[in-house]
This record gives sequence, structure tokens and C-alpha cells, in this order.
Amino acid sequence: MVAIDNIVVPEHHLSKKFILFLPEGEYHELALLFYNYLIKKSGKLVYYLGSSIPFNDVLETSKMVEADYLFTALTSSLNKDDLIKYLGKLSDKITFQKIFVTGLQVKENVVRFPSNIEKVSSPLDFAEMLKNL
Repeated sequence: MVAIDNIVVPEHHLSKKFILFLPEGEYHELALLFYNYLIKKSGKLVYYLGSSIPFNDVLETSKMVEADYLFTALTSSLNKDDLIKYLGKLSDKITFQKIFVTGLQVKENVVRFPSNIEKVSSPLDFAEMLKNL
């Protein structure tokens, strides 16, 4: 946490903004913390909401901070139908932002993503993606 806290990203009206969160009932925060570090290290602003965030709170925060991107991780056991339903709902409600998703459930269960959702396979892949954002 200290390394994350020591990264200072100056707020600028042109800075890209990320919202990081785990969905309600998801508590495996370690991966999200690491992605938080990668994003801040790349010079982007991060609004870190944390674990088990209600869906409506994610929507409201997204509108309030006018985020460019959302990032979430899905690790806990969800059945495939609930996972697809959650990602579809997220995609339908957050239409103007790119949503990055990672985690065991995403890697094992989802075959096709909505157009505004992008699967993150690894931190190395994501670090490369960040260079182009």
C-alpha cells in the first residue's frame, strides 16, 4: 500500500480517470490493489472504491467523476449465467466508458463480451494496454 500511496498523479482536466471496484459480494482485493498500482504508475487518476461495492454506487460514482474507464475483478464463485448477466447489466448502464475485467471467473466462464468490455488476461498485458490509453 505504501508504494501506491507514494505515487502522486497531478489532477489535470486531460488526465484519464479510472474507477476501480469489486462488485457486491466480492472481497478478493489483492489483484485490484496491484492493478491500482499499475494504473497510477502509468500517470492516470484512480478512484479506488474497494470491495463489495453496490451496483448503483458504481453507476453514481461513474457519473460524478466522469471516469473514462472502469476496472473490476471477478474471482469469487459465480455461476456462468450470473456472471454474464452482471457484465451485461454493467455494459448496458455504463455505455460511454470502457470497462476492463479480470479474474478467475472471467477467464473461465465468459466466452463473448459486450463491445465496451475488455478482458484483461494478465498484469503484463494490461501494462501494455495502459501505454495506449
